[in-house]
Amino acid sequence: MGRRDGFRAGSLISCAVLVVLSLAGLHFGCAPGSDAGSVLGDVFGNPQNPDDPNDPAAAQGGAGDPAGAGGEGGAPGPGGEGGPADDPNGDDSETAGGFPPGTFVSSTTRLDFGVSFNELWFTLQVDRNMEYTLTPTVTWAQARVAQRATLIGDRIAVAVNRAGLAPGGYFGVLRLSSPSGEIGVLLYLTVPSEPLPPGGPATFSGLGDVFTTGLRSDALALSPDGLNIVGRGQPEHMPTIVGLRWNVGSIASTILNDLAGGGTFGVAHGASEAAAVVVGQSQSGNGLEAYRNTAQGLFALGDLPGGGFSSAAMAVSADGLTIVGYGTTASGMAAMRWRAETGMVELPGLPGGMLGSCALDVSADGSVIVGYASSQAGKHACRWINGVETLPNLPGGYSSEARAVSADGAAIVGLSDSSLGPQAFRWTPGGGTQGLGDLPGGEFYSCANGVNTYGDIVVGTSLTDAGFEAFIWTPGGGIRRVHDVLVNVYGLDLAGWKLSSAQGISSNGKVIVGRGINPAGQNESWVVTLP
Repeated sequence: MGRRDGFRAGSLISCAVLVVLSLAGLHFGCAPGSDAGSVLGDVFGNPQNPDDPNDPAAAQGGAGDPAGAGGEGGAPGPGGEGGPADDPNGDDSETAGGFPPGTFVSSTTRLDFGVSFNELWFTLQVDRNMEYTLTPTVTWAQARVAQRATLIGDRIAVAVNRAGLAPGGYFGVLRLSSPSGEIGVLLYLTVPSEPLPPGGPATFSGLGDVFTTGLRSDALALSPDGLNIVGRGQPEHMPTIVGLRWNVGSIASTILNDLAGGGTFGVAHGASEAAAVVVGQSQSGNGLEAYRNTAQGLFALGDLPGGGFSSAAMAVSADGLTIVGYGTTASGMAAMRWRAETGMVELPGLPGGMLGSCALDVSADGSVIVGYASSQAGKHACRWINGVETLPNLPGGYSSEARAVSADGAAIVGLSDSSLGPQAFRWTPGGGTQGLGDLPGGEFYSCANGVNTYGDIVVGTSLTDAGFEAFIWTPGGGIRRVHDVLVNVYGLDLAGWKLSSAQGISSNGKVIVGRGINPAGQNESWVVTLP
């Protein structure tokens, strides 16, 4: 690589540009064969007047959603599954003349978000005592120091929000300012054109007043075929919870019976195809007990031996033959599997002892079970096939749990700690554990609750400035608000609705169910069907 204007050019795509604003004026470096001079001048406008109205990048930002300008997002960097956009150990760095000696921006001095990435990182090596500010020139970008003064330098994370932007290409600049000068990092963003898909319009429905109560409806899971929703509800002026089943086509609800001998309490956690088998937990004469509800009636599943009585069925396979959840042993809560031929059996624990475990989901044929197990080192996302296997945490994380598995058992999603904060993840045998990022705004937090058959559509919840909001993630679109997708892509009118969490998704990815707040300000679950 060659040098120009005293800087060594980077190696991103065809041109890695470093822009430096110093007291002496505007300088830039570019790899041979590129023509960046006029572009950089247009992007910055007058370097002494960052509010120059002739700056096209600033004007372009006006098309963005001001509410989305602040916040944090996340998506896999182009260097791998959730990793940084640059190689922190590489030596293809740029010397920044406006900053003190020893300061550089590593190889990614142009951030190209394309249509896939919502957050990219780069490394800024500075004196640990030097103060600097990060100022994007556009409203659709927000920057923060993701990791401060490490051995390889500060990690700068830049998040983008496409909400409200018309399809097309956008560019701007991230200004890194210190008392001795500025560095500019180019930002490129593509907003894809997403016409209404074929097959008819999407539909959105609240699950309605099951009872006249503040709780209203609480949807927890969806049958694999997307035809039935299960969850719970609470009658007006009564301290009892009842299990519920909704038919998606009619939004009609059915109260599920409780086990005999106990108080009035029930919750439905899972359903097989066509809801032929619904599973959950109910109060019985023994205590809180796992149940199996079929056309033949309601059946108690018992508990594991040795402990105080408490069990729950958390999920059921699509064929209805395998039920998973937890029971109680002398050691405490333990993951369990129930089949008609074996009854309830404890799943294997972690080597060296276990402080508790729980199975949360199961593949369509019952061969792969996922959940978590706790040890002295923390909580670990697990899968059970012939034994127990822990899944790797995200980088910087120490605790995780697997919350859902694809029908074929190949993709597992859930929640893991990370260096950025609690983060939704997707695990596959070939790709390992991949962070899915979070929605812009608010504290960094996301959690994946559901995944389709092929593992390429993930739904869950994330924190924003507005609180918890439902997200949908795809490899091409990254993490997005379900609300934005339904309004901007499918043309639905969701005025007054806040979609707080997506709880489940059908095997074909066409039906999503979740929790929210309706236009009257009341808690109400919802379901959306896509064409």
